Amino acid sequence: LPSGQVTFDPSIEIIDTSDVFDAYLFSPDTINRGSDTIFAVGSSNATIHNRGITKYDLSDIPSNATITAAVDSHYCNSVSATTARIIRALRVTNNWLEMEVNWKY
Repeated sequence: LPSGQVTFDPSIEIIDTSDVFDAYLFSPDTINRGSDTIFAVGSSNATIHNRGITKYDLSDIPSNATITAAVDSHYCNSVSATTARIIRALRVTNNWLEMEVNWKY
């Protein structure tokens, strides 16, 4: 969509967010951050990294459905560096649990 344009499909109804799971992974520890209220991404130096992880329960979508578009939006409310950062979205191929996942999962 062009910047500033919002389109709603009236056939889609968002009931709640209980089917969305998120956490962030912080290296080098193994503390689970599935209940945190922040979603940290980025690196503060060569050995300290934060990786956000999100999963959606799509089991309600019929297996023969065709998905023509999908949008996953996040916003930044705090920046700790003055230089530009590259943020990438990558596929996670292993299953994980929100309240168990950690850097060494």
